[in-house]
Amino acid sequence: LLTDNLFILPSVIYPDTVPPLIISITLDMGSNLLIIELNEPANLGSISITGFRIQSTAGSKANSRLLTNGVVSTNGTIVTINFSKKDEAIIKITAGLAKDISTSYLSLDFKPLSDIAGNFLGIVLDTNARQVDVYITDTIRPFLSKTFGLDLTLNILTLIFSEPVRSNFDVTSITLQPSFLTVPAMRLQLTGGIV
Repeated sequence: LLTDNLFILPSVIYPDTVPPLIISITLDMGSNLLIIELNEPANLGSISITGFRIQSTAGSKANSRLLTNGVVSTNGTIVTINFSKKDEAIIKITAGLAKDISTSYLSLDFKPLSDIAGNFLGIVLDTNARQVDVYITDTIRPFLSKTFGLDLTLNILTLIFSEPVRSNFDVTSITLQPSFLTVPAMRLQLTGGIV
């Protein structure tokens, strides 16, 4: 029986020398998140985003993106990387990269995180990348920003979207008008142009 005034010191302390292991990887392209579940908690201060690479195949980094920036958070054994707008744009416009689970692999260029004891996650070579376990498709439609540019001297209309879009949309679907509530006579539907 132990009381508040009595405690027992351990005779031997064995330090944690075992590196963390990846349990699962989720790539959420709708929310731009890379979620990694580990077998033990990660040290938030040890996480370096630039060590994570998303690639299209297990055996090559030829079609890939090394993450450059973003926001990292941890919740116990879950590490979440919300990658930057630039990384998002490059991943989304790169043909064949992270379009579905079959084109979504993760490699680690160096030891990008450690556990609480300082043991680093092992390297995952780009020649033997790990396929994500869960892939979440981007189902969020891009939207047009409230700001756009119209240069009547150069005949250029600049549209700004919430995320990268393909440039093969139908220009004739664009209508210009002076305000939201405009009579049809004051509307101008584009008849063509180069995107």
